[in-house]
Amino acid sequence: MLIIRRVLLLSCMCFISGMFSAIAEAGIYGDIVLPSSGNYSKPVLSSSGSYSKPPLPSSGTYTRPTIPSASTYGKPVLPPAGYYPELSVGVIPQISVFQQLSPAQSGQYRESPHGQYNVQECDQFQQRVIADYGFTPEASEYLSTVPFIMANENWNPAVDGGAHWHPDSREIHASYFQDEAAVHEMAHAWYDYNNGTQEWGEDLAQATIRLSQMDPQQYPQYAQAIAEADKYVNTLHWADPSNPDDHCAYELYASFASFTMGQYQTGPRQLPEFMWKFYESLFTGVIDVTPYYEQWESSE
Repeated sequence: MLIIRRVLLLSCMCFISGMFSAIAEAGIYGDIVLPSSGNYSKPVLSSSGSYSKPPLPSSGTYTRPTIPSASTYGKPVLPPAGYYPELSVGVIPQISVFQQLSPAQSGQYRESPHGQYNVQECDQFQQRVIADYGFTPEASEYLSTVPFIMANENWNPAVDGGAHWHPDSREIHASYFQDEAAVHEMAHAWYDYNNGTQEWGEDLAQATIRLSQMDPQQYPQYAQAIAEADKYVNTLHWADPSNPDDHCAYELYASFASFTMGQYQTGPRQLPEFMWKFYESLFTGVIDVTPYYEQWESSE
C-alpha cells in the first residue's frame, strides 16, 4: 500500500513540473500556431540574391527597327564597262566621302525618279568638283543652278549608264558620286547652254579629226590626246562630218572635258592650242587636285 502511494505522488509531481515548463515557454515565445494548409503560401525564391529578372515586353510594345533602303545610304552602282570611253574595265571610281554620312548628319531628302536624294550632300559634292577642277566663274554660276541628283533606286545601267544629263528638266542624275562622271555631265550641261550662241558642233568635229591625224612621234606632248581623238573618229565615229546628228559633237565635247579634267592646256592629256577655244569658257585650265589619270600613272 505504501508503494502505491509513492508511485501516485511521483506521477503528480511530474505532471505539475510539466505544466510549469509549458507555462514558462509560452511566456517567452508566445503561442506557436501552425498555419492551416489553406493559409500557407510557399515563398518564391529570387535568383542570385536580391536580383529580379525584368519581364520581357509583349509583342505589341516592341517595334522592330527598319533597315534603310539603298537610296538612304547611297550604295554606289558602278557604270557598265565602256560607258565612259576614258574608264577602263576594273577601275574603281572615286567615291565621295559625303556618301558615308548618316541621314541625321547629311540634311534633307527630296524625291527623284530614282528614289530619294540628299540635297545638301549632292550640293556639297557638286560645289567641290566645280572648285577642284577650275570651272570658270561664268560656268560655275550657271552650273550651280543645275541640280546634281545622286539616287540609284530603279536605276538601269544598261539604259542610264552611270550618270546622265537631262536637258528637258535641266538636271544631272547620277547613280554614284564620282568626279570624272560629274565633270562629264556638267560639260554636257554647259554645251547645251552655249550651243545656241556658239557653232561648236562642226568645228569641234573637224578639230577632232585634225587632232587624230597628228603624229605622236612629232608631237609627244599630245600623244594621249591624239590616241583619244583617234578612238572618237575611227572607233566611235563621233566626228563623222556626214552625220548631221548633233549628239556626236555633244559627246565629243563632254568626253574631252572628262578626259582632261579641266587641265586642257598642260599635263599629260593636254590638247593642242587649236582646240582650246572650245574649253576656255568652261575651264580656267588650273586645277587644285591631282586628276585621276595622273593618280593611275603614279601607282603603276
